[in-house]
Amino acid sequence: MPIDLSNHKWPVRDEEMRSKPEASELVASARRTFVSEGALYVRAIDFNGQMRAIPRECSAITAMGYDDGIVCGATAGEQSWLFIYTLLSYGEAAVPLLPIPDCTDVRGVVVDGSKAYLAANNGGEGHIVRVTRLCPPGDVIQE
Repeated sequence: MPIDLSNHKWPVRDEEMRSKPEASELVASARRTFVSEGALYVRAIDFNGQMRAIPRECSAITAMGYDDGIVCGATAGEQSWLFIYTLLSYGEAAVPLLPIPDCTDVRGVVVDGSKAYLAANNGGEGHIVRVTRLCPPGDVIQE
């Protein structure tokens, strides 16, 4: 999905701020901070179009963890979802696994091999969710 910036209103430079000594430091750091070439990819979490994507009202990514080539993430919204992303030599996959039971927000993900631990929240009530297998999709045990 291309991003159309033709109607975007860009910020205007503030001449008063440009005259301050901190401005030159900021300009110098910008050259080191931002990517000057490359590409940005925005992907739906839908296993390359082969699975139904995570619903829009549940798709705000709030936590991610990484271990052994797999990124495990969770979303927030009406219902939190668990997903994995992996980049392999023969392709990449962003796979929605399953909705997380009794959860509307996840604040942290720790990945340990094929297991993941999530700091889950449901209306102010926190709990830990242990995912026993990241692949294949399936088993979730809530503790």
